[in-house]
Amino acid sequence: MPLMLSDSHELNTQNYKYNLAKEVELILKPAAGKTPKDVLGALDKRLYTGENTVTLSMDPQYCLWTVKYRYGAVPEKLQGRYTSYYKILELVTNYFKKRNVEIVEIKDAATA
Repeated sequence: MPLMLSDSHELNTQNYKYNLAKEVELILKPAAGKTPKDVLGALDKRLYTGENTVTLSMDPQYCLWTVKYRYGAVPEKLQGRYTSYYKILELVTNYFKKRNVEIVEIKDAATA
């Protein structure tokens, strides 16, 4: 069963406490009544139509989490490596929240 974020768009860490997946896919959608935006203008619409995906993956050798896009370059603010699933999820959530995009579902990428 996929994990869901609350309507208030706040992280509920209890839902993510037992994430055992090495790779998760984030399902995005524009915030209600708002236009998605980026520093340069509009955010890539493929991110919330399903043509492009945002994936959080853990390198099994070093246990560091990274953000990947199926197509295109990852924005500079998301290009780091993180030791905690909670921290990378918080970073990505805040990044997209500032751009009027919500994370509505988190799926195990192996079953997506």
